[in-house]
Amino acid sequence: MSQPLLQDAPLPPSLSPQASLVESALADLEVIAKELERRRKERGIDYFIPNPPQFQALKSPARVVAYCGGNRAGKSHCGAAWLTAHLTHQYPKCECHGEWFGPRRTQQRVKAVIVVTEFQKIESVVEPKLFSLLPKSWIKEIKRTPQGYLRRLTGIDGSMIDVLSGEQDPMAFEGQDWDLAWIDEPTSYGRYVAIHRGLTDRQGLMMLTFTPLVEPWMKERIVDRADGKDIDVIQADTYANLSNIHGNP
Repeated sequence: MSQPLLQDAPLPPSLSPQASLVESALADLEVIAKELERRRKERGIDYFIPNPPQFQALKSPARVVAYCGGNRAGKSHCGAAWLTAHLTHQYPKCECHGEWFGPRRTQQRVKAVIVVTEFQKIESVVEPKLFSLLPKSWIKEIKRTPQGYLRRLTGIDGSMIDVLSGEQDPMAFEGQDWDLAWIDEPTSYGRYVAIHRGLTDRQGLMMLTFTPLVEPWMKERIVDRADGKDIDVIQADTYANLSNIHGNP
């Protein structure tokens, strides 16, 4: 009996036409995924989609916006997105919800300040959130404290961000002029007043993102005085961060 010809033998699964197409498609998908990841790292703000309370906070026309909620409610991410949009003057929007930001916008270089409760929060919260959204091409210079904490960030247009901690002397908060202030987590009343005073001359804007566990003065001076115009308060819980405004997880 004659032996079957080699070409008549079945192809190994890895060499079949169907497998080759699948492998090619997977390779293409891997290239696309890597490119998307690179773009996210370069310009994270382009891929930011707010959850419903974040959307409400960003749309607010008030000069002082307080985003108050529990842990993992997207508070710090909201503050970083708010600051990034004002620094870059690029305000995201979509067809279904229109403009994501209220009427108060910046069109020229700005001076901003970020206030945290302690230096460690700069490293663990603020810097990762800010750098995940701020375009890498916008950053011109980074200055750090002798301990390595972010102290000042300067943009290509001359805009700058100073970072202050509640562990610093209260006088570090005095005698400054700012266009924007992001206060992450509760701060003392004296520091709040100093920051608020520093925004007065430039008619600056403030975003507070905090969990109301300490500093009870914030209820009387901020929450109870909310009118939607000068002060606006948005309350959120952890479940609000389960989906974005498009309904996606």
